[in-house]
Amino acid sequence: MKEEKLKITLEINEVQAQVIQSALDLYSRLGIGQVEEMSTNFGIFGDQLMKLTEDDRDKIKTLNKEFKQILFPNLDGNSYYGIYSDKVPKNSKISYDIIQVMRNKIAFSKNPKGGHTTDFGTPIKSSHETEFIKCYVEKT
Repeated sequence: MKEEKLKITLEINEVQAQVIQSALDLYSRLGIGQVEEMSTNFGIFGDQLMKLTEDDRDKIKTLNKEFKQILFPNLDGNSYYGIYSDKVPKNSKISYDIIQVMRNKIAFSKNPKGGHTTDFGTPIKSSHETEFIKCYVEKT
């Protein structure tokens, strides 16, 4: 029996797109070994991180370091794999590919003439498991 392929369509607003991009960015970064991103970026914890004591921040850094040593024993200190590395999980690559397409389409919808940031660069596939998503942005 042939497996049925599904096509999923989402209609989201810009704020929701930003949340999805942030989540996928974190997911892809964890897959390349940037585990410190769990506690330093993306506003996941909101202002909660800003309220931590220096001692708590040091504990988090230690836990991140231990976590990285367990999951990525071949990576030292601040090193990590590039997204195109064969050591990066396929789902991390897929999430990165989704981000690339979304940010590119959103950037060009805001500035059709283009710009000089990464957002305007042509997406390059990191995953060979799936095709790029199709992303359409319209102004309302």
